[in-house]
Amino acid sequence: MNNNHVRLTISIICAVCSVAAIVIPASATTMLTDLLIEDTMSRLHEWQLDVALEQAERELAAAEATYGRNHMKVAAALRHLADSDVAKGKVRHAVPLAERAREILTNERGATHHDVVESTEYLAGLCIRLGMYDKAEPLITSVATVREQSLGSDHPDVAATLNDLARLYGAQGRYAEAEALYIRTLTIRHSALGENHLLVAESFADLGGLYRKVGMYEEAESILSQALGIAGKADGEKGLIQAAALFELASCYDAQGRQVEAEPLYVRSLELRDRSGVVEDLGLAKTLDKLAGIYYTQGRYVETEPLFKRVLGIRIRLLGNGHPDVAAAWNNLAILYHAQGLFPKAEPYYQQALTILENYHGKNHPSVATALNNLGGCLYYQGKYYQALPLFRRSLIIGENAYGQHDPRLVNSLENVSACYDKLGESGIANEFELRVRVIRAQSN
Repeated sequence: MNNNHVRLTISIICAVCSVAAIVIPASATTMLTDLLIEDTMSRLHEWQLDVALEQAERELAAAEATYGRNHMKVAAALRHLADSDVAKGKVRHAVPLAERAREILTNERGATHHDVVESTEYLAGLCIRLGMYDKAEPLITSVATVREQSLGSDHPDVAATLNDLARLYGAQGRYAEAEALYIRTLTIRHSALGENHLLVAESFADLGGLYRKVGMYEEAESILSQALGIAGKADGEKGLIQAAALFELASCYDAQGRQVEAEPLYVRSLELRDRSGVVEDLGLAKTLDKLAGIYYTQGRYVETEPLFKRVLGIRIRLLGNGHPDVAAAWNNLAILYHAQGLFPKAEPYYQQALTILENYHGKNHPSVATALNNLGGCLYYQGKYYQALPLFRRSLIIGENAYGQHDPRLVNSLENVSACYDKLGESGIANEFELRVRVIRAQSN
């Protein structure tokens, strides 16, 4: 019996002063508000982000003081503040601002007005960036309905909305629905814009990415190559579309074990994204994570660490520190340190991942069992067997409750519990768990 190794499941008081009130005439206040709006947009376009954000906050306060909380000027100020937050990477902060702006516009102009439709689309885009798909879906659907009624079913603007809805379905795993919408979008764009338009390349890239997700690698490679060929010849700002197509093609190679081919495509995709000047988003985090994964499997730990750290920073900023994707980022960094034998450094990262998953899923979710197993392994390799054992036991109990007593997915937990008892000199108990492993394996064969 070999109980020497633990198997880790690796998937990262304010003083108040009395002052005399200064009364500003209403006309002067209105002029001040309008000037603040104009100045805010100018500063934002110059990427003076900190100043623009402060100015946008002042603009909103001035608009509310002048017009009340539900005026069109307030809606404009809310949108400018949301834009400033997005430019700073604070997408989560922008959502309630965009919601309030949309509500004001809807009350003033009606649900089908083009300003309301644009505001709805903007809010949906923010929700998608944050992975808030259930919230985004009715917003995008409403935009698609209004645009189809007003523009006709074959208009490029309708295609753009359908493409967003297809992306949403793809993110939710609703692949058949996504495919139908991607094909419809591609058909509209090809007919309305011509076969060599940049948006046709975007549609090919999205459809190829969908086929990659469902394991249709040959079809995906062909379609993604078409996307890159069209984008290379097309006019316009093509960097982000090329970056997306390169990412999907790299992921296609990666999934087939062709990491040597995938790596330069991930690198090129990152270069194009960085060159575009677009704010860091979850798509960038995914690309960084994929490239870091390749470096990790090749033992290139020095190159892996800054990429995993950047992923963690992006996800915390966009999703908050309570999201399971953030837990994955903490876990990946822990695994990186673990692989280098830096167990004391890895331990708090494993603990952070476990805490997030317990708070998000509850204490009895299978993903919590994985996190317990990983933290227990880190403690085990530091000789902290008494601390590791209850974590391994708890991981096993969660697995038994989820899968039953004889499921092959229990093997790792059973072996870990056995190894821990063996180290504590309880060989009899260790043998009992090892026997369960042998029985499960025999039944599986």
